Amino acid sequence: MAGQTSYAQNPVIGEPGQLFGTEYHDIVSYVASGTIPFGSVVELSGGKVRVPQATGSTLTMKGVALQIVAKEQALGAAASSIATTWVAGDVVPVLRKGRCFALWNGTTQSDGLAPNVTHSSTTGSQGYFTDAATSTTAGSEIAAAPAGVVLGPVTGQSTFCLVELNLP
Repeated sequence: MAGQTSYAQNPVIGEPGQLFGTEYHDIVSYVASGTIPFGSVVELSGGKVRVPQATGSTLTMKGVALQIVAKEQALGAAASSIATTWVAGDVVPVLRKGRCFALWNGTTQSDGLAPNVTHSSTTGSQGYFTDAATSTTAGSEIAAAPAGVVLGPVTGQSTFCLVELNLP
C-alpha cells in the first residue's frame, strides 16, 4: 500500500468541543437530558444538562459540552458516521474553567469579546456563541454570556470559535 501523497495546506485548527491548550481545565460530568452537540453551551435543568432553552433573557450557563473522541459510535446503517452529539442518558463532560473550541453562529469573532449565547425557547439555534445583539423575542432568544466567558477568535472559521471560561 502506498503512503499518503497529498496533505492539506491549512489543516483545521480544532473542532467544537475540543480542549485547547495544556493549562488547568475544570471539567464536571452531568447526565444529558436530550441531544447536545459537541461544543454547545449547556444549562442545568432537573439535575441534567441540556442546550439552553429558557425564555426571555434568562441564561443559566453551566459550561460547554466537550467531545470525547472515543465516544461509542452509531450501529447499523449509520455505523460509518462519526458521533458529533451526546444523546439523552450519556454522561457529558462540561468545561467550567479553561479554554475549548465551541459552536459559533455569528459574523465577526473579535479577540476579547464578551459573547452572547443563543437559547431559543422553541427550536432553532440553541447553545451557540454569537456576536448578535441580545433578544427576548420568542423563538430567537439571545442572552449575554455570564461574566468569565471571553472569546478568542479562530481565523477563517465560521462554525466554531475559541472560548475561555472562568465560571463559578
